[in-house]
Amino acid sequence: MYKNLIIYLFSGTGNSLTASRWISENANTKGVETEIIPIEGIKEIKTDNINSNTLLGFCFATHGFCAPWIMIKFLFRFPKTVNTNIFLLNTRGGFKFFKFHIPGLSGTALFLPMLILRLKGYRTVGLLPLDMPHSWISFFPPNNSKATNSIIVNCKKLVDKFSSKILSGNKFFRPQIWFTLLIDISIIPITILYLIFARFMLAKTLYSSYNCNSCRLCEKNCPVNAIKVIDNRMFWKYNCESCMRCLDICPQKAIQSNLTRISIIHYFLFYFLLLYVYINEYVVNWILAPIVFLILYWLLFWALRFKPFNMFITYTSMSKYWRRYIASGVKIKDFKKP
Repeated sequence: MYKNLIIYLFSGTGNSLTASRWISENANTKGVETEIIPIEGIKEIKTDNINSNTLLGFCFATHGFCAPWIMIKFLFRFPKTVNTNIFLLNTRGGFKFFKFHIPGLSGTALFLPMLILRLKGYRTVGLLPLDMPHSWISFFPPNNSKATNSIIVNCKKLVDKFSSKILSGNKFFRPQIWFTLLIDISIIPITILYLIFARFMLAKTLYSSYNCNSCRLCEKNCPVNAIKVIDNRMFWKYNCESCMRCLDICPQKAIQSNLTRISIIHYFLFYFLLLYVYINEYVVNWILAPIVFLILYWLLFWALRFKPFNMFITYTSMSKYWRRYIASGVKIKDFKKP
């Protein structure tokens, strides 16, 4: 039996935080002292209360079929150990289609952190991919309230089973991990592209619409300080994690996504270049695409200061019409002090 449990957490919209709370509640009933630590803003990792009687947990969302970059960097900084057990839990986009619960995909979200920590001497006793309601509403419509509640009920049961097993000193690896292993391996190239290219592009797909009242709530609560104010408007830097927190906590629903429009422009522009100008495909994708993307972003950022244009872009954004998602029971202050 473990004497204490420490969960290191990164959560954009509360899914991973909710799962961490469920595990903490289960641990408390077993008399295990529990601490949940958000990793955002941690400068020094303290290991005073980590020993062979400690169970460490790492809970995080899945970004680009891998762990968020902020979590990967944190794991590389994590100190080495001897005889300390860990578990990993990743939340990933879950859908409900009629009566069917559609799981997300983990890719390397569990295996890469497990490898990093194994090289540092940690032993993995549990892996749990958890299909919480998806929150990437830049591109996908959110689940409705009924579907969200149904998904959460299922996830709660799974987390209770998982935590009961590992807190009792047993191991628990969700069987689905092995069923989807070949798929997870096959999408590694997508993960690599995300880490070296796409995550920087996605950082530039968010903008503040005409009804932004400059409350700066998004700026104050960004986990990686990726939002700043330029010309009295919100500006997203390249280190944005695309965690969707800013979009979902905005009281004015003033943060929208350009993702669909940028994708359409990208497709037609480079289809034209490849078909009619005969430019090498690799030159188009790896040199011209980033340059044109950057130019388009700055043009758009400049043009959005004009309200009629801003309104046009906003009302043609799908995210304008979609409900926002923050996990039930989670408040903004909870992300820093669970």
